[in-house]
Amino acid sequence: MKQKKNKDAAKEGRYGIYLILLGVFILEFFFFAWCRVQYVETGYDISEETAKYQKLLSLQRNFKIELARLKSPERLSKIARSRLGLVAPKTGQTIIIP
Repeated sequence: MKQKKNKDAAKEGRYGIYLILLGVFILEFFFFAWCRVQYVETGYDISEETAKYQKLLSLQRNFKIELARLKSPERLSKIARSRLGLVAPKTGQTIIIP
């Protein structure tokens, strides 16, 4: 009878070890799945930020073009003549300061 109790105790010990190993593998699986989800989410975040960056670069290029258009000498002289009533000086109206 004692021998049977020892075998039962040994079996229970093995079952306990198997359960612990099974628990470790399940935890490891969940940890791997969590890491993978974080990896994919980070990839999505990076793509989203890259798209925002490209959009901002395009906007910056458009603003630079608009600034160049607004600073053009032809546009400024047209505004000076039409809105402000300015005219180019005649040869006798200029004074050269030495």
